[in-house]
Amino acid sequence: MVTTIGWSREDGRDRPSVDYALEGVIVSCGATVEWLKNALDLFAESHETEALAHALPDNGGVYLVPAFSGLGAPHWQMDRRASVHGLTFGTTKSHLVRAALESIVYQIKDVIVAMEGDTGVSLSELMVNGGITSNGFVLQFLADLMGKRVVNQGNPDVSAQGAGFLAGLQAGLFTDLAHLHRLIHHERIIEPDEQSEAAHRAYEGWQALLRATPTQSGLASEVRGS
Repeated sequence: MVTTIGWSREDGRDRPSVDYALEGVIVSCGATVEWLKNALDLFAESHETEALAHALPDNGGVYLVPAFSGLGAPHWQMDRRASVHGLTFGTTKSHLVRAALESIVYQIKDVIVAMEGDTGVSLSELMVNGGITSNGFVLQFLADLMGKRVVNQGNPDVSAQGAGFLAGLQAGLFTDLAHLHRLIHHERIIEPDEQSEAAHRAYEGWQALLRATPTQSGLASEVRGS
């Protein structure tokens, strides 16, 4: 995990008040979906991925390890490269799309497990923002895999909102942090499905891939001539 400054502001006594954060650096999430769209032309718009993923009962054993620029926290395998596993003649574009969406959730799970281990604090719920929160498949799969409720605040531009809130605090438009809490409205709560064993079995497959050596995971190949 990476420690970072969440935000800083004047505390009213001419001294800066600094709040720190624990950050999990995931290299590729939404960019993986963009790669499927732009490089492989599997769909025209990103919102189509939700229906494609829901068209399948499971991932069919297909996994996508999105290490296009290495694999970030908590693995830090920056020399690793992206790979697709479990392809058969029955594999369709829906399997590839679902594998890509599942890879986002697997990486979030990896980071949260590491954070809980480092801090000794167990997560009670996960609050989410950003563009991917419009994808119902990702949010439900996340709730199922985490076994915790996911609170979707539905803000695709949460970083800009945070900057605006801090500027408003400094300018006196807002009184305190409690004032900001009242301005945030939770749009939707996603509860884990009671029948979520499939998500956990799929995650075991993901972990097995990451534990494998580069050759075992299909990251290395040998070419022989006759």
